[in-house]
Amino acid sequence: MKNILIICKDIYPIQSPRSFRASELVKEFVKRGFKVKVVCSLSKDNFELFKKEFSNVESVNVGTVHNFLDWRIFNHLSLVKRILNKYLYHLLQYPNIELLFKVKKILKSNTNKIDLMISIAYPFPIHWGVAIAKKSKIENFPDRWIADCGDPFMGNPIINPPFYFKFLENLFCRMADKITIPVEIGRKAYYKEFHEKIEIIPQGFDFSTLEKELYNKNNIPTFLYAGIFYKGSRDPRPFLDYLTQIKSNFRFIIYTSEDSLIKDYKEILGEKLIINSSIPRIELLKKMSLVDFLLNIENESENQTPSKLIDYSLSGRPILSVSMKNIDKKKFNDFLNGIYHDEFKVHDLERYNIVNVVNKFLEI
Repeated sequence: MKNILIICKDIYPIQSPRSFRASELVKEFVKRGFKVKVVCSLSKDNFELFKKEFSNVESVNVGTVHNFLDWRIFNHLSLVKRILNKYLYHLLQYPNIELLFKVKKILKSNTNKIDLMISIAYPFPIHWGVAIAKKSKIENFPDRWIADCGDPFMGNPIINPPFYFKFLENLFCRMADKITIPVEIGRKAYYKEFHEKIEIIPQGFDFSTLEKELYNKNNIPTFLYAGIFYKGSRDPRPFLDYLTQIKSNFRFIIYTSEDSLIKDYKEILGEKLIINSSIPRIELLKKMSLVDFLLNIENESENQTPSKLIDYSLSGRPILSVSMKNIDKKKFNDFLNGIYHDEFKVHDLERYNIVNVVNKFLEI
């Protein structure tokens, strides 16, 4: 095996779990001497940054997806824009559905031998485009196709897609040689007829680049959350409501790309709440290593496990995992007082070493 094709939407410099997945795979495959080609969907500026960082990798940028709701006419119709965005995405996977056609076109134009192709979702139209290309029996289709998935699609109760997408889900599952998911519990979110195709390959991290700061207990109990919030599922508001009732001093630091659910709490909690924009993962790990403990908001869906838990574990700080439906006040108070008996632990961290993750991709 010599030639590897990776198809994804996001990759470096985008800060997201799926981007990290693609970036770490590319780096490790290149390190091992494979010839790697990347097809991605980035803005022009981000693609230039990618090419600068991965100068030894052949790459094709299909460009960002187009959304007519970005037209100037919608600048003064914010409510209409939000409503249309929500329903067009739910009903048609718009604008990401455009990637289906872009991916199919890329594969149709390929003239080189590809030994292994890994397509990475989210978003799932990437898998759909690959599946339609394979079904149409295009020339030079890769010898082996692995469809890599993070969160499930049809079996995801958070997004609950319309029934008609099951035809595309069935198609990509049938056409792929293997389907990879990060956790065993996610298997049941896929149709039973394809369970034998599913392999468990967790998120991969380059342990050799890990940098931590020297931890010293903070004068004021300080804890941190990093990641995205979702209204009604990974929703921080019940926890923030609880924090407004606590009289003792603390510092809650948040790193997120979307603060719409939490920004109103800044006025209530004042200096107790510090909201920051997302930062590169290497920098974030250093920030994590300096706080007293880290906060994980449990997913409502048991089919999903946040990849942030691996980063949390690598930072070396205790993890407090909380349910938004039933906040364990005693456990939280223990953590504020430096008592971490009930900390969440990720076992067998070596499974997440990118070396072992790539080994798994090459074995299946």
